[in-house]
Amino acid sequence: MLNRPLWKVYTAMKKTILFIGTILMSMTSFSQNPGLVISEILTNPTGTDSPFEWIELVATSNINFATTPYTVVCNNSAATLNGWIEGGAITYAFQINTGTVNRGDVVYVGGSSMAPTGTKLRVINTLTTGGDGFGAAGNGAVGNGGSNGDGIAVFNIASAAITNSSVPVDALFYGTSLGTAVLNAGADGYQLPVNDLYTGGKLQTTSFFAGDPGNDQSIRAVGSYNTQTGLWTSNRSWTLVTPTLDNLSSVNLLPASGTFTFSAVTQNFAENAGTVNIGINAASSNIYPAKVILSYSVYTDATETTDFTLAEDTVVIPAGFNGIQNVGLTIVDDALAERTEKVILKIRALENAAIGTNSFQIVYIKDNDYQTPAPNNELKLNLLSSFSNGGSGNSAEIVAFDPTTDKLYIANSIGAKLDIVNFANPAAPVLLNSISMTPYGNINSLTVHNGTVVVAMENANPQLNGNVVFFNQNGTFISQVPVGAMPDMVTFNNDFTKVLVACEGEPKSDYTVDPEGSVGIIDVTGGYPSLTAANVTMVNFQSFNGQEAALRSQGIRIFGPGASAAQDFEPEYITLSEDNSTAYVALQENNAMAVINIATGTVSAIRPLGTMNYANGNNGLDASDQTAGVFIGSAPIKGLFMPDALAHASIAGTEYIFSANEGDSREYTGFYVEVARLSATPLDASIPDQNILKHNQFLGRINVTNTSGDTDNDGDIDDIHVFGTRSFSIWNAQTGALVYDSKDLIEQITANHPTLSGLFNASNSGAAVSKNRSDDKGPEPEGVATAIINGNHYLFVSLERVGGVMMFNVDVPSAPVFVGYYNNRNLVGVGPDLGAEGIIIIKKEDSPTGNDIVILANEVSSTLSIFDINTCVDLAGATITVPTDSICDGDTVSLTIPGNAQSTIQWLKDDQIIVGEIGNSLDVAEAGNYRIYVSNTTHACVDTTLSEIIQVLTLPTIAAGSDIAICVGDTVNLEAVTSETITWNNSVQDGIDFFPTATMAYIATATDIYGCSDSDTLTVTVNLLPTVDAGSNQTVCAGTSITFTATGAPNLVWNNGITNGTAFNATVAGSYIVTGTDANGCIDKDTLVLALLAEPSINLGADMTVCSNHFPVNLNGPGGYASYGWSNGATTQNTTATQAGSYVLTVTNANLCQDKDTVVIISNPCLGIDENNAFEYTMYPNPTASSVSIETNVANSEVIVYSTNGQALFTQHNTSAVFTVNLAELADGVYWVKVLSREGAVTKQLIIKK
Repeated sequence: MLNRPLWKVYTAMKKTILFIGTILMSMTSFSQNPGLVISEILTNPTGTDSPFEWIELVATSNINFATTPYTVVCNNSAATLNGWIEGGAITYAFQINTGTVNRGDVVYVGGSSMAPTGTKLRVINTLTTGGDGFGAAGNGAVGNGGSNGDGIAVFNIASAAITNSSVPVDALFYGTSLGTAVLNAGADGYQLPVNDLYTGGKLQTTSFFAGDPGNDQSIRAVGSYNTQTGLWTSNRSWTLVTPTLDNLSSVNLLPASGTFTFSAVTQNFAENAGTVNIGINAASSNIYPAKVILSYSVYTDATETTDFTLAEDTVVIPAGFNGIQNVGLTIVDDALAERTEKVILKIRALENAAIGTNSFQIVYIKDNDYQTPAPNNELKLNLLSSFSNGGSGNSAEIVAFDPTTDKLYIANSIGAKLDIVNFANPAAPVLLNSISMTPYGNINSLTVHNGTVVVAMENANPQLNGNVVFFNQNGTFISQVPVGAMPDMVTFNNDFTKVLVACEGEPKSDYTVDPEGSVGIIDVTGGYPSLTAANVTMVNFQSFNGQEAALRSQGIRIFGPGASAAQDFEPEYITLSEDNSTAYVALQENNAMAVINIATGTVSAIRPLGTMNYANGNNGLDASDQTAGVFIGSAPIKGLFMPDALAHASIAGTEYIFSANEGDSREYTGFYVEVARLSATPLDASIPDQNILKHNQFLGRINVTNTSGDTDNDGDIDDIHVFGTRSFSIWNAQTGALVYDSKDLIEQITANHPTLSGLFNASNSGAAVSKNRSDDKGPEPEGVATAIINGNHYLFVSLERVGGVMMFNVDVPSAPVFVGYYNNRNLVGVGPDLGAEGIIIIKKEDSPTGNDIVILANEVSSTLSIFDINTCVDLAGATITVPTDSICDGDTVSLTIPGNAQSTIQWLKDDQIIVGEIGNSLDVAEAGNYRIYVSNTTHACVDTTLSEIIQVLTLPTIAAGSDIAICVGDTVNLEAVTSETITWNNSVQDGIDFFPTATMAYIATATDIYGCSDSDTLTVTVNLLPTVDAGSNQTVCAGTSITFTATGAPNLVWNNGITNGTAFNATVAGSYIVTGTDANGCIDKDTLVLALLAEPSINLGADMTVCSNHFPVNLNGPGGYASYGWSNGATTQNTTATQAGSYVLTVTNANLCQDKDTVVIISNPCLGIDENNAFEYTMYPNPTASSVSIETNVANSEVIVYSTNGQALFTQHNTSAVFTVNLAELADGVYWVKVLSREGAVTKQLIIKK
């Protein structure tokens, strides 16, 4: 099958007039209303006819095909007697038995691949499927005409009910002649209707036929039918045309229907308006009732039943009614905070009606619950001055401040000057000098540091390389270096070792020259006077050439005619990472951000910024400058971020980039302009309700780009993109992720500001006209600057169109807080300050006023808006005075504030409320972050002070040691254990001996380098000495047993081995010392002197053995003693021993000292038995106390014990050679022991001593 030609098909649906009512029967042309009439036929599509053929019909009445079926029959060959019902390859039926039509509807029957997109009543794949009731499948169900004419007939009955005599309600033959279509000279064959072409009967050779269509030609009718009279008031004429229109017919129905239209394109109501009227304006109504059927546009963002209810969607207009008929729309006053919502009603269908001028109405519903964030006034600006640097013929686009000289420097591009201003008194700046920049080119931007001014100078031929020029503080030239084309924004890095400049490289207006965009990096460490081109590193984008398609697929705009990526990228603004390693560069027109490695001088990434969707419910914009009010709501468009200025801040360890999403277009008059009104922009056919979308009171006025959004590259726009997002954004510098976007916040603030709302979206070109920039880029955020004030991070945003500056607390980057909006612009008249462009913050430590200062450079008015920045903390008297930020554990510090009668305060510790602490002072004993939440009624501000960090220092550790007990007279050495300085009380020095005299506590104090101290205490107990008494001195006879008994201590020890209280023999004369120790270990001593008298010494000689019969025996004592005393009672020197025994002599000399000696007299029985010397025994021990052991050399023996006088006292018989004799019963004395055996007898002496 040959390719079919593409037809341009318009999808805009145009309904012809619908009538409700009784349709009058034709008086002459029809016997009845036909219901459906033929208006156009395509019989001969290029290539294979089936299934592309179609028949277009116009409904002349309302028909329900389920109850009144219709059949359309096509013929394709010679006539037969069966006429229209022949079937086979000759006739083919399309039966319509479902659906409905209304008077005026344009409908179709035909092949399944027909081109029309309107209502299709019956579709058959005629190539493969037979007709309804008759007709064979094949190529060409609809005849092509030719010399044997073909025809179409419409019956108001089912196909099965048709006979060869059934009369169709409409028919048409066509070709070059009728030929064989006429049967039997018109007596038989195809039955004709009674209509504007035929008078009934069979087809005749004289019957009407239309022309013969060629390939892709349709046969189209033009005519008028009056459904009231049933007459064709203008018979159809048929022409051969190329079909280009769909769902439209040139067959008109009469009487003409009325014109129905909405009474207004827009209305706006408050959410609490209740039920409001939607007016339908009826004009020129005819005699029939009409219906207007309403529906909602897809751009309705209010929700039915939740946000509103419509009383009826079908509006019945009485016959002949002219005027406004209202439909009730009830607005639901909910409690939800919403942006302005829309109900867009449109006329979906009509009966007996034509659409007038306004086919839709936009109802704006302004929410009464949405609250624009109120400023918390943490910062309040005080206008110090509006300084002009020359007025007309000058400009003030960029300003810089040098704190070392108290001078401002202004880039005056229109005046081609560098203006130098004395800023010592910010309330009254003085223009010192204006240095002509013409010798160097065109001045674009500048910066300054420590008395050196750096100026970005564009070449007189902007497409050639420019320069960065260095001047001293007075504007005297120092040096210059070449950089890229169109150097603009210029800045120092953070340590002032490098200067970076963004070189836009914009093309020539006719695009014959398009220089590359670039970034210059100038190393200034060698000093400014010696700078040359060798100190400049130019960073270009050539590495991205050849990647244009891939970059575009990411959303990066590269669209300059024939431009490479390097040419198309236009660096706009630079901000730097905290460590100076990375530059972030706004590529505004490209809607991207470049990331540059400063050390290597290379581009490490191009980040696409994407779009901001205005179609969701959490964003909006006021998109038209022609609506009667501010309506910030959703819209089916997307904003390109396209930032101008960038700023950087590091917050809580994360680095962020802040962007002012101004938006910008490329406009090269006469050659290339990318900006266009949406109303003039071709949109893809898939975008619905374009007539609504493009209306000036909706989105028709908004400027859009024609260079992006054509997603299928077919030359029309599929995704509508506008310039900028009317917002500021916060991006994660490391990842490029969007952290926050302010969306419509700036518009909401300006629209609802209590004093500045009249400046809403006003242009900066003259007197303020509210909304005259709503159709473009709205307020146009232009500049951004960040600052830390009172410990908080703030963002300042300058607004180029409406003017002024907005401030936001960005301590939490994902949730900035609105602080305030200030604008030195009149609501009436022009000025004073217009077109805020550059913005700088002067830190208070650099400021002439001692306060932070913000300065706006106003390009249009050529002025500077100079504001002093006051914190709510200062204004509310909540600045905390801290005597010390470190205290020792256990101490307190008092934090105080001046206070203010209009201020309410609450002390916080670690951001938690300290219950009950609402006064002007706070005694602090615990470590933590202390600050104050303050609100002040006079200044309508709330703020939180800078945290005062109080440290509680750990006390030094010290151990004085254990308690000590000493005795009187002892020394003590106290040594505490610590690493710090030690002091003792009582004048004691650490580690030095001293003599305590009484029991007391000694305190050791350790003091560290912070002055913190801690103490430890020990007690030195001084115990009294015991009082030891050795007793009286003694004089005794040498050898006398004496006892020393000392007193005064529980433990008494004598020298010389003497035990206290125990007798000893006095053998040594001299001093005896007793040492007494008490329970405390204290010692005392005393001495006793022992004198020894001479002691007599006697010796009675050896003991004697006397035979018992030899007694008495004389015992003689020594002479010369004062007295004698024998143990037998004798007192004489000599005595007589009458029996055996021990005789003791005690003598006393003149000193009364005594001595004694003992002689033992043993009585031997002298029994006369000879002892056998062969027998022997051993006896032990001897002496003994009780028993003896005897060892003999015989087994049997007998033991006899005798007293010294021979008396046998004990006898024991033994059967072993070794035995024991128990003598415990015997008294002390001398005894004889005789052992007898067969071998003999032996007697031995035994002494018993117990």
